[in-house]
Amino acid sequence: MPTVARIRNEKLLNADNERLSIRVDGKKILPPQDFTFTEYFDACSSSFEIGNYPISETSGLSLTPGALEKVQISIIGEGVFSGNVEILSPSITQSSKSISFSGRSSARLLEKSALPESVKREFPNMSLKTICNIVCSSLNLDISVDTGIDASFKFKRATYKDDESAYSFLSRLCKEAGFVLTDTTDGRPFITKSSIGNPVAKFELDDQFIKFLGVDSISTTYDTTKLFGTYTGKTQTPKSTLNKSTAKSSVIIEPSVIFLNFDDSTGGTLKSMVATAEKKAIREFFDNFIPYPSWENPESGERWKAGQTIVINAKDVYFENKEVLITKIEFKKGANGEVALLYFKPVETYE
Repeated sequence: MPTVARIRNEKLLNADNERLSIRVDGKKILPPQDFTFTEYFDACSSSFEIGNYPISETSGLSLTPGALEKVQISIIGEGVFSGNVEILSPSITQSSKSISFSGRSSARLLEKSALPESVKREFPNMSLKTICNIVCSSLNLDISVDTGIDASFKFKRATYKDDESAYSFLSRLCKEAGFVLTDTTDGRPFITKSSIGNPVAKFELDDQFIKFLGVDSISTTYDTTKLFGTYTGKTQTPKSTLNKSTAKSSVIIEPSVIFLNFDDSTGGTLKSMVATAEKKAIREFFDNFIPYPSWENPESGERWKAGQTIVINAKDVYFENKEVLITKIEFKKGANGEVALLYFKPVETYE
């Protein structure tokens, strides 16, 4: 089981033993009919959306534009989200009043913020954990490190770029150290690693499985526009010596070339940077998801979790017993019931 599941299984929030429980500023509201919760494996801001929630004098729901009310969500008895209302859309018709609202976890501040002016822009000879602590504390956030993760990796000189958010800066450093920056169920930034465990399910994508899913068809997309035949990385040393590293694509063969300029002051090797760039491109090559008709895995009785792996066998769409990592899940509730959209990418691009 991926280690990211450990902290999510601790049920850090006070969850109700219900399929869906939502609290706004500590007050429990009736479960909405139109609901989406999105959980990511390699992004730092889980989110929710509630649409057309009916408003009445007895509903007990009171929201104010810009108030950033606290929201807590549990699914199947497990706390999954702690964050705030960011977007508010009230609506009035001739016969009713309703409100739609959405928000992200507390860790959204990393994605929303540039580095404060009070924080220095260069971090010489500092560990990943120290840099993360400095940046997160400047935004009043506590960062956690997963069990078994050694965040003492030191950078020669990590430099913040003005066009980066706090998250893109820290995420870049985590990737260079071989880690992922995500968030916990209580909204804290979280450093982890894709420690690939045993797959939690195997899907045989045939006509019977498609019928079970309740959809007309399953299609996949492979987009080579994001892939190149050759990756060439370049760095410039303080002595103006040009370093280069080149790698052929492991997916396609064509004469296309992309030149990547890297800042090697952090201490990462050019070879590893080029390899990481191709892995990212391969992830974008796949654009696929499975609309599973339940929020829980029937084999375990627990909800699906981002960071788990599954095996897919579907020769007709070019998956032959392929192990993939669930990178994002959309837990949806609507007029047709519950569905979990399982988005996935090749496991090997996270190893």
